[in-house]
Amino acid sequence: MHRSQDLVKLFFSEKEEEVTKEEIDLIWNVCNKQGQQIKLEVYKVILDVFKSYSSSNMADETKEYFIDKIKEVPPAQVIEKDIQIVTELGRKIGVSYRQPEAFVVKSAEFLWSVAILEKDYPKAIALKARKKFCDQVASWDDSLKEKYVALCVQNIEKDSYSLQNLKITTKLISKMSFSSYNGKKTKNDYARELIETKDFIWVIIKDLERYTEYSNSLFKRGALTRENVKTFELEDNHFFTHFKNLSSRLKRIKALLHTAKMQLTSEQMEGIWDIMVKKSELREHDQNVFFSWFKDLLE
Repeated sequence: MHRSQDLVKLFFSEKEEEVTKEEIDLIWNVCNKQGQQIKLEVYKVILDVFKSYSSSNMADETKEYFIDKIKEVPPAQVIEKDIQIVTELGRKIGVSYRQPEAFVVKSAEFLWSVAILEKDYPKAIALKARKKFCDQVASWDDSLKEKYVALCVQNIEKDSYSLQNLKITTKLISKMSFSSYNGKKTKNDYARELIETKDFIWVIIKDLERYTEYSNSLFKRGALTRENVKTFELEDNHFFTHFKNLSSRLKRIKALLHTAKMQLTSEQMEGIWDIMVKKSELREHDQNVFFSWFKDLLE
């Protein structure tokens, strides 16, 4: 083990030449042939070196090559350290307004893929990847953020891990520009445009209705009860607890309206009321969530 650590330190911090693809292959073989514990130890050393020396002694093409290696890991076997390595490899260089380099884009694309579960990635890893992805693209030009928001909206409409996509949507919008200098679109403009042209508040309300139909089916089966609404972790297409699924959607409706400087319409309010109070099998709990949110909305 110590020999493996010494080898990694030599490649990544102690030699003057850039790390080569062949050396990446050598390290990769050590990780995958010596077992999970060795892999974890080697990854720890790499991350420690990155924090101390950065990955600047690695050519952009080599960073892409390393990311491609991690992308080859079977989805179910991806671990948190894989996400951390890809994040470190994808750190943007230079000023924030500069276009992201190819290796930065490749890193973000992998994190995005994991975050929205394009493959059968572990749930806990998807949650980590979502946060890392949002942090990574926060400084990108707003036009690039808009492309990912558009993809998120499509996923929500298709009922594909909708709350995960909704969290990404609102986070990226919150990181958009607040300045209208030179006629630039602000995050307020973009949020208003999303609501007015894409009916995005209604998209979320319809998603809330689909979720409630799902939670009702769990209640009827006895899996979801009045006692475990805050503790029972849902499966299938939905993460989190029942309470989180409701409150997170409502919270983001409020955040979007605030950013867009708009108000909820009476029809939208009636739609949410109908879902959470009239249609829910857990209406006693759900109406409390609704009224708490409504009170915040009025403040």
